[in-house]
Amino acid sequence: MQYTYEAIFSQEDGGRYSVNFPDLVGCYTCGDDYSDAIAMASDVLALWLSSAEIDGITIPKANFHHPLGDNEERVVMSVATDGYPISITTNEAAQILGVSVGRVRQLVTSGQLQGEKSGRDYMVSHDSVRARAEKPRQAGRPRKELALC
Repeated sequence: MQYTYEAIFSQEDGGRYSVNFPDLVGCYTCGDDYSDAIAMASDVLALWLSSAEIDGITIPKANFHHPLGDNEERVVMSVATDGYPISITTNEAAQILGVSVGRVRQLVTSGQLQGEKSGRDYMVSHDSVRARAEKPRQAGRPRKELALC
C-alpha cells in the first residue's frame, strides 16, 4: 500500500536533524545530517505503517497543515509498505504458530522459516511465519526421505 505523510524536520546543534511524524504516535527518528535524516525518516515511516497493518491498527488520515516552530521544515514523504521486511521474535512467532519457542528455533535452523541470529535468539520473518500459519497441518509425522543406493 502507498502512504503519504507530513514529516517535521528540526535542525539540531551540530548539523543533526530530528524528524517527527505528528499524525503517527511514536513515529520519529533522527539523522546525522539532512540526507541521513531523509533515509531514516523513510525507513521509520515504512516500518511504523507496516507494523500497524500487521497488528490491525487503524492508520490515521494524513494532515498536511501542522504548525512549524523555529528551525523546523515541513517535508512530505511517501512510502510503499508492500514487501517491507518485518521481523518478529521467536516468542511472537511461537504464539502465532501455536508451537513452542524451541520448535520455532528448529524451524529457523532447518530453513523452514526465514530468520537470522540476533544475540542469543533469532528474529524471524513475519511473512514466513504468516505463510506457514496459513498452510493446513498434515496429520502424523513427516515421512523420512528414502536413501537411494
